[in-house]
Amino acid sequence: MPADDAPPYIAMVVVLQFGALFIFLFYKGVFRPGFFMAGILLLVLVLLCMVALRMAKGAVIGILLKLGMRREQVRDPKDESR
Repeated sequence: MPADDAPPYIAMVVVLQFGALFIFLFYKGVFRPGFFMAGILLLVLVLLCMVALRMAKGAVIGILLKLGMRREQVRDPKDESR
């Protein structure tokens, strides 16, 4: 399936929307994380990105299959002679 470039961008947009909330609260002065909390937040964002990447790839492949967009398989001429 030609789902190479779109899923990572979709996953990053979804996860960064979640991360933008913490960045906004940090600059407003409501949320002041220490190093430990910032590390935990980074770990959570990485895990969310992994989960979102898997779901985005499945969604893109599903859309491509529904639209009938498949890669053509090239056959080897040696296999046809057998």
